Amino acid sequence: MRVRVLLTVSITVALLGVAEVTLHLSGERLGQPQFWYAPDAQQLIEDMVRLETAGIVSDVVFAGSSMVQFGIRSSIVEDRLGSVEAAHNAGIPKGYTTVTRRWLLEEVVPRLQPDRVVWGLSSLDFNGGRPTPAIIEYEAARAGALGFFGWVDRGLWSVSMVARYRDILREPGFLFDLLDDQSTSRPELDVDDLMEPVDWPAVAQTPRTFADLRSSLLADFHVGDRHAADFRATIEALLADGIEVVVALLPVSAPYVEAHPDGVGGYRLFTDWLRDEVASLGIPLFDYSRAIPEEEFLDYNHVGPDGAALLTEMLASDLESLGW
Repeated sequence: MRVRVLLTVSITVALLGVAEVTLHLSGERLGQPQFWYAPDAQQLIEDMVRLETAGIVSDVVFAGSSMVQFGIRSSIVEDRLGSVEAAHNAGIPKGYTTVTRRWLLEEVVPRLQPDRVVWGLSSLDFNGGRPTPAIIEYEAARAGALGFFGWVDRGLWSVSMVARYRDILREPGFLFDLLDDQSTSRPELDVDDLMEPVDWPAVAQTPRTFADLRSSLLADFHVGDRHAADFRATIEALLADGIEVVVALLPVSAPYVEAHPDGVGGYRLFTDWLRDEVASLGIPLFDYSRAIPEEEFLDYNHVGPDGAALLTEMLASDLESLGW
């Protein structure tokens, strides 16, 4: 029995050793293992590590969801404002207030050390009625997992290729992927061009997406207690660190407004609440909610390249009025 156990352990260790060596030599053929909850977040971490290594800190960071990610052009702000040499867009998919709190305070601020933060928001960022809060996805990912086991898992990621690629190794066809290179990489950008949106999502406003908006994204819309608490706590933490904060109410389409319970009236209740909340924190709020023409929207709440340029020009002018 003892010999059998030792033999089993020896074979297991040997197989793990072979797997480690194989993955060290050709693991990149399997593609990039998923550490963060979204590939875009993973790319931003890599960009921030490059900036940190180069000794570059940020004069202003733009934070929020994909509406910020694709809606604000950092380079325009750099060109327009003399006090801003380095601006960075840290918007992430589903970056609602519950997600942005952790992302901004735990990842972005320590790496980029910004003097200022502009937080772009919409009602969707506060929806407590959404059935699957994005924070669940964030904390289910290895990078965002909480507690002891999350800490252990991140430690194994850094020392073991088997642990790093374990999700891919569970796929039945991973051996074929080792033979057929699956790796993809973004063209190497200069550090001055990092964290600036370069691709826009290919989406269109259709009856189905509007139906999804009404039945899912804005279903039972109300300001969630945790969403509101995380919003306030994030801003208070930034202000306590001496970081200047501005809130921007992002542009949305007419169908988006109408999809709220009670339509325009329901949306106005949210915007009134947000104004009062921001005023109580003593920080500026700029309202662009209906400032972009309908034809500039890719879908109900994401603007295309021309809309992003228009939005950023307006934002730069308003920031300039603050003395930036």
